[in-house]
Amino acid sequence: MDEETIQIEPREADNPPTETEPENTDGDEEGDVRFDVVLYPEPGLSRPAFLGLLSALCVVSIGAGAAVVAAGFWLALALLSLDGALIYMVLRNNRARARTFETVRLTDSDLIVRQVGPGRRRRTWYFQSYWLRVLMDKTPGPDSALMLRSHGQSVEIGAFLSPGEKLELAEALQTELRRLREGSA
Repeated sequence: MDEETIQIEPREADNPPTETEPENTDGDEEGDVRFDVVLYPEPGLSRPAFLGLLSALCVVSIGAGAAVVAAGFWLALALLSLDGALIYMVLRNNRARARTFETVRLTDSDLIVRQVGPGRRRRTWYFQSYWLRVLMDKTPGPDSALMLRSHGQSVEIGAFLSPGEKLELAEALQTELRRLREGSA
């Protein structure tokens, strides 16, 4: 498992970020968890649906291949095989991307973003809560991005979410940050 840790703000010397932090912690060393969400992309095809679609494509390809070979166009069989392999690779890549996720955790002192991508590659960002800005269009469109920014550094979260879901997440996060800065629980 590859993991990349990115620290945006300096942290206390007695609590540096590590690359071996547990994935799920019930609490945080630096304060209460105020906001904790796990974001998943739309799953696409389930395993049975994936296998069913792949089986149906194989049956159609074999039937079409048998018909073109019987007609004497044996070279078309190679093209059908290549087409089937490409479809399989696209479907497999789609399933791998569906297993990605992001966690966003706001504590009294930090906002921690973990992105786990295809191949279980991990990236972790630490933002100091006080300086963090959540940027999102008021009327989001298909190309709108939900950005977290602090000290000239930024990260996009929830790229796979719909525009409405991004806006809802941005508003919830902004509300919690406002409560934190005002000192309310």
